[in-house]
Amino acid sequence: MHAKVTGFEVFCLELEHSKNDQNPHFTDVTEELLKSETKRDQILTDLQQTIISGWPNNKQHLATNLRPFWTFREELSIHNGIIYKGQQVLVPQSMYSTMLDKIHANHFGAESNIRMAREVLFWPGMRKGMRKAISDMCDTCGVCAQYSRTLTKEPMKLLPIPTQPWQIVSQDIFTHGQKDYLVTVCHFSDWIEVDKLQDTLSATVINKTKAHFAWFGIPEMCHTDNGSQFASKEYEDFATQYGFKHTTSSPYHPRGNGRAEAAIKVAKTTLKKSTDLQSALLNYMNTLPQGLTYSPAQRLLCRRTRTTLPTPNHLLKPSPVNLAVVTQELTLKRAASLLYVKPPPTQRCQP
Repeated sequence: MHAKVTGFEVFCLELEHSKNDQNPHFTDVTEELLKSETKRDQILTDLQQTIISGWPNNKQHLATNLRPFWTFREELSIHNGIIYKGQQVLVPQSMYSTMLDKIHANHFGAESNIRMAREVLFWPGMRKGMRKAISDMCDTCGVCAQYSRTLTKEPMKLLPIPTQPWQIVSQDIFTHGQKDYLVTVCHFSDWIEVDKLQDTLSATVINKTKAHFAWFGIPEMCHTDNGSQFASKEYEDFATQYGFKHTTSSPYHPRGNGRAEAAIKVAKTTLKKSTDLQSALLNYMNTLPQGLTYSPAQRLLCRRTRTTLPTPNHLLKPSPVNLAVVTQELTLKRAASLLYVKPPPTQRCQP
């Protein structure tokens, strides 16, 4: 019996071929459909004209319907009438549902489908909208429900608990207000760095990361998800050159980069509530977390940092931190999270 090859797997192979060829090679049907639907899409037609003629110097001079593309404008290119964001095909709106059906054809579950789609497809708002659409499709699919009950899930990899500041850090990229940010967080101290990105290319992420390493030193380990910025050869070479171990989340546990996700929640909340991100983060770094002995600033810098709040001089002087106490608190915190956090019940649907 021959294994059934889905339309989306064919699409992936076509695009994989295009990565090694200046002239993307799709089947005629796929290529012509993408070209014709791109031409019929007014926004993508305007976008093509802008890519060819050049982007304005200021976002405000750009047509409103093209502003969602501004942050990654340098990644956009055109091949044979099809728009690409890096190696991802920019899908016309009329083909969203068609692509979702192709993605779902494998019946490997929502998270697997989402990871597969992000490798080769893109459209504005895809991260949030696609996750809900695919999850809804899988929740109401009898075949997916069967797979979710029978497939053995790979255990999530737990990172070692650090014993000193800036020993292990995590990174991730998030979007807020149509702007992209890089978050870097220290596992020992909970110190958070947030950088606004002009684009999401590996080179940009690496340059921001080098700045943090210049300030705090090179960590022993940097943990990320499997995003294209971190899975690139550029980032691999960066890790080798700087001598740190680069680890990534387990493919079957997209939430395996939980420390970075927690930092993203802090950053997003801060961006929503404050007009001065850095000032708000300064206060956060000097706030004593519940159940812990030291603030993030104390754990990383062995001192409090000066804020706009009146602080006596003697409290700003360097003071040794008991590293064993911090490690013990982190150990207890992890044990508590493993004990009380339970996975959500499996939703079973009628075929």
